[in-house]
Amino acid sequence: GWICDSQNVVEYNVQPHMFLRNLFFRTCCLLMIGAVPVFVLEGKAPSMKSNVMSKRNEMQFRGNKPRNPNVKSNPKNTNRSRFNVVQKQCEKLLNALGLKCISGPGEAEAFCAYLNELNFIDGIISQDSDCFGYGATCVYRNFCISQQGTQGGSVDIYDLKKIQRVKKIGRNHMICMALLCGCDYCPEGVEGVGRDAATKLIELYDDTKILQRLRLWRDSDEFHDLEVQVVNKNVCTQCGHTGNIRKHLKSGCSTCLTFISCNVTDYKEKHMLLKNELTVRKKALVNPKFPDEEIISEFLTKPTEKPTLNLSWSMPVLHEFINIMSSVLEWDEVYSFQKFLPLLTRWHLKGESRTHFTLKPKVIHKKRKVKGTPCFEIIWEDVDGQYSSLIPDEQLLNYIETNKGLSPWVSVEPEELVKKRYPELVAAYVEAENAKNQKKKTKKPNNTKSKTAEKRALVDNKVQQKNAPSIKEFFKVQKKVAKYSPASEAKLKLSSTPKRKPSLSPIPEAKPSMSSARFSPIPETKTHLSALFSQIEQEDEDLNLSDVIEDIISRPGIYSKSEIRSETEFDSNSSCFFFDDNFMHDEFETTFNNLTKPSLV
Repeated sequence: GWICDSQNVVEYNVQPHMFLRNLFFRTCCLLMIGAVPVFVLEGKAPSMKSNVMSKRNEMQFRGNKPRNPNVKSNPKNTNRSRFNVVQKQCEKLLNALGLKCISGPGEAEAFCAYLNELNFIDGIISQDSDCFGYGATCVYRNFCISQQGTQGGSVDIYDLKKIQRVKKIGRNHMICMALLCGCDYCPEGVEGVGRDAATKLIELYDDTKILQRLRLWRDSDEFHDLEVQVVNKNVCTQCGHTGNIRKHLKSGCSTCLTFISCNVTDYKEKHMLLKNELTVRKKALVNPKFPDEEIISEFLTKPTEKPTLNLSWSMPVLHEFINIMSSVLEWDEVYSFQKFLPLLTRWHLKGESRTHFTLKPKVIHKKRKVKGTPCFEIIWEDVDGQYSSLIPDEQLLNYIETNKGLSPWVSVEPEELVKKRYPELVAAYVEAENAKNQKKKTKKPNNTKSKTAEKRALVDNKVQQKNAPSIKEFFKVQKKVAKYSPASEAKLKLSSTPKRKPSLSPIPEAKPSMSSARFSPIPETKTHLSALFSQIEQEDEDLNLSDVIEDIISRPGIYSKSEIRSETEFDSNSSCFFFDDNFMHDEFETTFNNLTKPSLV
């Protein structure tokens, strides 16, 4: 089956040996997971399959068509001469991998099913559904060896014992499906009959009776009476009794003893299944040979001789494998060696080698985990130099350069197998790893941690300075409201004006606004506010003013007591509006008031 599948992947004339490549990688996958495959080769095909084989040859071997177009192949020839050449190539490759092949007397699926029925094998890997007709109990379909993900491949398992227990479908049901829907011996099946119609038919009868039911279709008079009953309009389709269904729905059924409608039964469902059977029968009897007893006999006949199997895995032969792959698939020697070495080492670690083995593990390179399995990456060495001349020096140097000095004598093996086969090698590796870990622990402490701690301390100090309390938190701020006067009302209006952004332009001269008295302009001195603001840069406005305030406050002994003025002596022209019970003038307040106090003319 794998040969035919591979030849349908690409054009045969583009890659005529794709089947060898797929056969190798699939076989490697099975061997690496611990399965021992048994390969069955095709024998002589039944004469019924000649037409199907002729069509397959036209599709599969179109790259090797005869040069003379007048030469026609014999459609009755079932010797498989060209296919046997392909099988010989596959057998040669499998022998190089250490596996044996079995030749069946006829169809390979039939012999595989026989081995499965005898419990010699666990299942059959095949895409051919005829395996169930031959009596297979477990079939693996859609076998995939994808290397992506942790699972690494997939397969669909069909267990006929479970299918028969749950779905009530057995081997004879499968043969009936093959006759109706098509198989290798009647590819077309019955025209107009699909999977749904065939499934409804086999649900009607037991596995032991279904084939006999098909044989009765042609000669039995029972089906004539059933056809009359199905089309009889005087029979109720709801209960099966005499009468129209409309009358029964309205007046009831005398046989069911109801006054409205009929009794609920499964007659309607059975009536539909019987109608489906009569429809399938009518289409099937168009073929005068239906049911073909030769096809039924092919499925039910078992081999006469009981086979003997040798399931042991022999030593893979590296020289023969490299010769096959280099000549047929044109693989480089180093590439063939790289793909074949894991098979050779796995065979050795499993304890299959009873003779002298030239490869020895040199050292465990490192630990690895392959799809959740703990493994060791091992570097091997050729003790006797048996494989020294297999790889050309140029290819070997290119491989080492490409893989950063790593030798091709490397394989990844399960940790359990290595411990069982070479416990002293594992002990040496563990001891070396422990020594490395001890050296790492005794190294000087890294200064990066202390530097990081210093940086964090600096950042914390800056944050604390930024979040330090302001000057307003140390002085209780209150506003004293003076008695009503025109001057206080004017000041209240001035203080309620919306705030505007500070301007860097010089402050205009003061103009009298609260009385008819004229005020002289503020003399332009070095201490004038306009001069102060003009000296402050844009980005340092708030910063310089806060520094001045902090500098004044930090001076010792700058506060002096003064007489407390009463509320009646409140100066409406004063710019100081911070009052409390112990009012004090500091130097900043005095300087600020002197500079901003207007002078009368």
